[in-house]
Amino acid sequence: MKNYCLLIFASFASSLSAQHFSQIGMGRYAGIHAARINPALMANTKYLWHVNLVGGWINGNASAYSFTPPYNGNKPARSRFADEYFRSENKTRLQQSWFKGTWDGKDQSAALSSMLYGPSFMMRIGKFKVGLLTDINSHIRIDGMSSNLSRAVFNRMDSSRGAFSSFELNSNGQTDRIAAFTAAQNQWSSIGITGAYSIPLKWKRDLHVGATLKSIRGLGGSYVQSDEILATRISQGVYSLDQTRIQTASYESGRGTGFDLGFAYTVRKKEHLQPGDYKFKHPDYMVHLGLSFMDIGSILYRDVAATTFINQAPVTWNTAGATSVYQPVPDVKNVQAVLSNLPGKESFTQDLRIGLPTRMAWSADYQFKRHWFIQGQWVQSMRGKYGNAIRHQSYMMIGPRYESDLFAFTLPVMLEYDYRSLRPAASMRIGPIYIGTNSLLPAIRTRNVKDLDYFIGISFGDIPGAWIDRLGSDKEEKEKIKRAQSCDKM
Repeated sequence: MKNYCLLIFASFASSLSAQHFSQIGMGRYAGIHAARINPALMANTKYLWHVNLVGGWINGNASAYSFTPPYNGNKPARSRFADEYFRSENKTRLQQSWFKGTWDGKDQSAALSSMLYGPSFMMRIGKFKVGLLTDINSHIRIDGMSSNLSRAVFNRMDSSRGAFSSFELNSNGQTDRIAAFTAAQNQWSSIGITGAYSIPLKWKRDLHVGATLKSIRGLGGSYVQSDEILATRISQGVYSLDQTRIQTASYESGRGTGFDLGFAYTVRKKEHLQPGDYKFKHPDYMVHLGLSFMDIGSILYRDVAATTFINQAPVTWNTAGATSVYQPVPDVKNVQAVLSNLPGKESFTQDLRIGLPTRMAWSADYQFKRHWFIQGQWVQSMRGKYGNAIRHQSYMMIGPRYESDLFAFTLPVMLEYDYRSLRPAASMRIGPIYIGTNSLLPAIRTRNVKDLDYFIGISFGDIPGAWIDRLGSDKEEKEKIKRAQSCDKM
């Protein structure tokens, strides 16, 4: 039943992509977080050691749906919750009435992802930075589902809800297209050893290399894949599908390996351009560039229960309880009924490899004042939308960042969800606490929300008092420069 429920769940749930903790993964105080973007970036961190105790991230959006919870933060406190919320028997359950579909004829995409960032650490050993990463992940996605089928699934294949109203006679008189699509859900955990090394070059340059080797434990999943199908409307509520080809599989436990590979390049200003107070404008670097390939690998599941529905002849569905000449046609009221009434069914077991969410990540960080930077990232998925592999959506990010020992703040702009949505984002680090969102407006506006994204965690680095020592030395250096400048004026 997991395969069938997947379609219904993902079609009206919010979708999650995979930025993870991208905003805090760059800079001189990224520490172990840098390994989530590019393991080579760890080599440039200021920390002698850095520990992440725990962190959590959740992100969601759907191209066809918006979400309006029974809470309005813009209203007075006494009237923030809608009346129907108090009349609901189960106030903790998501109500379908809170979701609104906007079907525009385009193929739909949706996903739901979350991550528990487990205990992780990094330390310096000689010229190396080495560390340990742990996490648990969950991901659900739909890619390519046609607008008419998305509406039918959202309305639970129930004709009384108007599920099939978008399957109408079109310009050619009889057929409607159901696009090829994939719906998949996967859970997995990983533990990895990471390391980075810096190679000094001429002219104040450094080359950094890094890698992470991970052991992956698959915690189960399932998928449904369908080729393109043509639907013919025979009469009111009766449809015929031509040449169906659908594959499903469900799996419980597997093992796999994965690795990340990263490179980074640091450019510092030339020696003769560093006199005076330059140290306090550009103390670390001028430009820091990175390229990485993340989550290369797969999970092997053995003895997987798989089913194919391959039919070369048309199959007829009754979606409205029509009688008379269509009496023998099976009624279709839900996704389970759709699949169970398809001919050409074949069930078997097989070994199955599910690919990890492989992606390529470019990063750039430009420092223009002592604590001020402009950071940018471009992450492109290397997994196809219609395969059964785990896939994170692609995105771009650019924006300013302020960072110091105890405080950091970013306010970037992101082109998310395979570049279809422009979103402002924000994050903040205060001491050991970091918190942020990759979609800022829904956190403020609670009506017609198209996506949600939040992350939070606790991490700390260096030895106690180290930041106080650095602040003291910085203050002493500033006083020396002021005295020198006063002497020059005299």
